[in-house]
Amino acid sequence: MKRSFLTVAAVWAVLFCLFSVAIADELVLKNGDKLTGKVVSMENGKLIFNTSYAGDISIDWGNVSSMKTDEPAAFLLNNGTLIKGAVVPAGDNEVTLDTDSSLGSPPLNLAEVTAINPKYLPQEVKLSGRANVALAARSGNTNTTNYNLSGEVQARTDKSRYTLGAEFNREEDEGRRTVNNGLAYAKYDHFLTKKLYFYANTLFEKDKMADLNLRSSLGIGLGYQVWESHKTNLSLETGISYVNEDYDVGDDNNYAAFRWAVNYDRYIWNDFLQFFHFHEGMIGLEDTSDITIRSRTGLRMPLKNGFTATAQYNWDWDNTPAPGNDSVDEALIFGLGYQF
Repeated sequence: MKRSFLTVAAVWAVLFCLFSVAIADELVLKNGDKLTGKVVSMENGKLIFNTSYAGDISIDWGNVSSMKTDEPAAFLLNNGTLIKGAVVPAGDNEVTLDTDSSLGSPPLNLAEVTAINPKYLPQEVKLSGRANVALAARSGNTNTTNYNLSGEVQARTDKSRYTLGAEFNREEDEGRRTVNNGLAYAKYDHFLTKKLYFYANTLFEKDKMADLNLRSSLGIGLGYQVWESHKTNLSLETGISYVNEDYDVGDDNNYAAFRWAVNYDRYIWNDFLQFFHFHEGMIGLEDTSDITIRSRTGLRMPLKNGFTATAQYNWDWDNTPAPGNDSVDEALIFGLGYQF
């Protein structure tokens, strides 16, 4: 019995090894080296190839002489054509794609390939967004009601990103309104490279309790997308904005400002929680006492079917507020949301 068990185990081990080798993709470099593993993607001249001994490795696409894949891959050509199929070697610097077409595929020169399994396909638009609601009411010795609404929608293509967002905050205490503010923003990012992008943005804010009828800004600048994935996102921005402030009682103001921004989020504990932090600041170029900072920091907990629970801390600072108002506005918000 023991010998039979060992024999069966040995057969299964051999079959597993043979199967593992059989399903491995193959890569032949121009120096003659041959690699086995898995073709992940290729963009901007860099092929990501996963191996069992070194994980993901980056290879210059120009150093690849031939390749073979066991599973279909998406090949984007320099003329904009997208072809999907498994790869079969066809000679030096050439491959043939095993497609579903009855006509087959002619040999393809590797120099014609600009991307493999690209994250964003040409003309493809990926939508994402979220909406959050926080409501609270208290009656008895104290009668208070407050609510917070916020949301953001983003459309992403291979070269562009469009963002629209807004938030509103209201609070009443014994029938007297104590919080009444809101903002809306729009932003366009055009990617010059995979990470570097040009942006144009606009922001509108109002806060009746702080005597602010409207603060509007319009700006342009450069951003750098350090990371962009489901798990981690980080972008850094800097640029120039024009700011106009309209107060009910205080003196109106307008000025050119230097703008900076950080936008970061990351899933932690196996996607159990998502930490996020957004920070945007502007400082006047003529009068450096004109400083405003807007910060949003918190945690999102995915629940089910896209719903989330959110705990968020808002911190807004205006270095030169209208007379009789504080520089800092703070809010701690707990609410439910939905994201897609």
